[in-house]
Amino acid sequence: MGFVPQPNLHLAVNILGKDKRVKLKMKNKQFLAAMDDKYLARVLALA
Repeated sequence: MGFVPQPNLHLAVNILGKDKRVKLKMKNKQFLAAMDDKYLARVLALA
């Protein structure tokens, strides 16, 4: 990818924070979303 502008980064962190089904730290949720398409789709559905 490339540089992610700051407002989009905050938006992504807020969406990941809404997911309460996975008990992981934010850094690990970001990694999981990058590696698992099903998890990413579920998180994006929360938005």
